Amino acid sequence: MKVFGAFLAVCVAAPRLAPAAQKPIAVLVRGAGAGSDKAAGFVAHYLRALIAEDERYRVADLSDTLGGDTADRAKKAFEVAEEMVQKGRAAYETLDLDPAIDYLNTALNKYERHAGHVTDIKKVAEVLMLLGATHILRGEDKTGAKRLAQAIAIDPSVEPDPRIFNPSMREIFQDAAKKLAERPQGTVSMTSNPSYAEVYLDGKFVGVTPTAMDKVPEGRHFVRLVREGYKSWGKVIEVVGQVEAADTATLKASDNFEEYDALVEAVMPSLPNKAAGDKVGVVFRQLGTLLNVDELMLAEVRLDGERVRVLAVLVGVTEGQVIRGAATQTFSYDSRPETYAKEIGDLIKKNFGEGAVASGATSKPDGSGGTNQAYASGGQCAGMPCQKFKTLILAVGAGGGALLGGLGALFDYLAYVDNGDYKDTPQTSPKSDELMGSGKTKAVLGDVFVGLGIAVIGASVGMYFLWNPAPTANEVVNQKGSGWSFGVVPTPGGAAASFSASF
Repeated sequence: MKVFGAFLAVCVAAPRLAPAAQKPIAVLVRGAGAGSDKAAGFVAHYLRALIAEDERYRVADLSDTLGGDTADRAKKAFEVAEEMVQKGRAAYETLDLDPAIDYLNTALNKYERHAGHVTDIKKVAEVLMLLGATHILRGEDKTGAKRLAQAIAIDPSVEPDPRIFNPSMREIFQDAAKKLAERPQGTVSMTSNPSYAEVYLDGKFVGVTPTAMDKVPEGRHFVRLVREGYKSWGKVIEVVGQVEAADTATLKASDNFEEYDALVEAVMPSLPNKAAGDKVGVVFRQLGTLLNVDELMLAEVRLDGERVRVLAVLVGVTEGQVIRGAATQTFSYDSRPETYAKEIGDLIKKNFGEGAVASGATSKPDGSGGTNQAYASGGQCAGMPCQKFKTLILAVGAGGGALLGGLGALFDYLAYVDNGDYKDTPQTSPKSDELMGSGKTKAVLGDVFVGLGIAVIGASVGMYFLWNPAPTANEVVNQKGSGWSFGVVPTPGGAAASFSASF
């Protein structure tokens, strides 16, 4: 059993197979009925975030897809910013400090002017850290410390690059972090027109407008607002301790807002009646074409008294059919983000497969019954499709078992040689006892390694042919004919086994 456990540990630690090309998918969430739009904002964020964790998907950024000239200008500005950072770093390394500061300030200005499209705050923190180091190297410790404090304020996890920061610079960084932590914190309050936009502070989701963010460190912070169908809004806000910084964002409709809004409004009413395998109309295809995606995750959010009801449907635009039918999650209304994170996570796990939205689909893309390779059942095993995981175990097990067996055979051969030498050596010779002991040791090692090799090969072959991932609930319900499945799932205390059969 220990041998088998060690073998499994080796397999799990093995490199993952190269993932297939990511499918573009759009996540569209609408509130239905009075008071549902704020809840829809929370659902939209966490639904996108969870699907983005599936390595097979690339979630479309609607603000870029529908944003038109604004998004294009931001993209070009960020390309210039990255070029300026490279030039600034090169100038810093050659101690050409004045041009380095100019390059880095240009990059920072590009990010600040297009704050509504800054999603990776670490890039901004990198610019500020390099600026701080350059000022310190130029003898401007106060200015450098200010830049370092700004980097820490927007990204508390930032650390000095040892290739750039010498010991004295690291001391200045630590002192800047200490002083910032001792300073009083402020508050940022955001409203928007229209309301119920998702709010991101320094790249992190903090709520839905209207909202207030407490305990914000002093300094300049990037605020970004996103609402489906509108261009993203952004601004750099100066936060002062014990003072509330308030602002109202006026969101502008995207360039294709009217067409987009009409298409979404047309598809939403049909969601409750959609089942896996159902064909979808031309409106779904038009929406997928407009957003340039292969799949649509559509969700309707409705308030039912003190409860929130989320209904989600996954549609394959390319295949023109529903991949996963109407799935619902109902929970008590709570404005805390962690509540939505948990409930939407449960929705995905229970209805769309943990860590893999498209796994476990019950119909082929062509609409026929059963499954195919792209929509195979069983979900993920160790971060990859279970069938690939089983194949990897078989390959590693066969190779590892053969290696162990070969090593055992080598020891057996060496034992055979020692035994021959022992027979040819007089019993009175001191070398006789040495050869006898050496031969026995090598023979035991040979038997052990041969046994291990056989056990590993047998375990991998047995696991490949006898173990199948346990079916999902939908697969059991929709299964036709007879069949069986045996599944083993690792748990903190060991493992859990499941067996199912249908007749």
